[in-house]
Amino acid sequence: MNRPITLLLTALLAACTTSSTPTASIAPTPEALVAHSAEFRRGVVEAAPGVFVAIGYGIANSIWIDGPDGAIVVDTLESVEAATEVLAEFRKHSRQPVRAIIYTHSHPDHVGGAAAFIAPGETVPIIAHDDVAANMDRIASELQPVITRRSLRMYGHGLPADERINIGIGPSLAVGTGSTVSTLRPTQVFADRLDLSIAGVRLQLIHAPGETDDQLFVWLPDRQVLLPGDNFYRA
Repeated sequence: MNRPITLLLTALLAACTTSSTPTASIAPTPEALVAHSAEFRRGVVEAAPGVFVAIGYGIANSIWIDGPDGAIVVDTLESVEAATEVLAEFRKHSRQPVRAIIYTHSHPDHVGGAAAFIAPGETVPIIAHDDVAANMDRIASELQPVITRRSLRMYGHGLPADERINIGIGPSLAVGTGSTVSTLRPTQVFADRLDLSIAGVRLQLIHAPGETDDQLFVWLPDRQVLLPGDNFYRA
C-alpha cells in the first residue's frame, strides 16, 4: 500500500476512535430529488456582467461571454437542436457575432451542438486541450457501447416517465430520436496553459484534470470569473 493511502486510512481510523457521538447519515429521499430539480430551472442567467449561462436545456450548461468585438461560447450541449434553442435565448441578450468556441472537455454533452453557434459560411476557432480530439474519437468508437449501456442505467432509461424526476446533473438528456449531433474538431489546442485575447476579452485556459484527463477551466482575469467545466457541479 502506498504511503499517502496509508496515512489517509490512519487519519480516518483516528477520527473514528476519538469521536464520541457518531454522525447520523441522511439518506436521499424522493422529496430531495424533486427539490433538486430547482437546480435545473430552464433559463439564461447573467452570472456576471456579460457572462450568460444557459441552464436546463440539457445535462450541461452553455456559457456566452460578451466582449467589445464579439462573443465566445464555452461548451455547446449535446445536440444541435438544444444548442439552437440556447442560441436563440442568448440572442435576447446579445447580437454580437461568435468569435470562438471553447470546449472544457471531450464529453458529448459539451461538444455535440457546436455547429449551431456558427453562421453558415463562417469559420471560428474551436479551442480545447490537446487530448480532446483523440478522446472524442475514442468515445465515438471503442467506448461507445460501454458509455451507452452505462448511460441507460445512470439516467434511469428503464424507469416510467413519472419516476424519472431528473437525471442528477440535469433535467434530461437533450438527445433522442431525430436529434442531430454536429461535433466540430478543435482547431487550436494547448498542453498546460493558454493565455489569449478574443473579441476584446482576456482569457486564461488552464489544464485541470478532474472529471476527465482533458478537462480545462476558463479564467476571465478582468472580470474575476471562473468557468470550471465539469470539475464542479451540483448532483
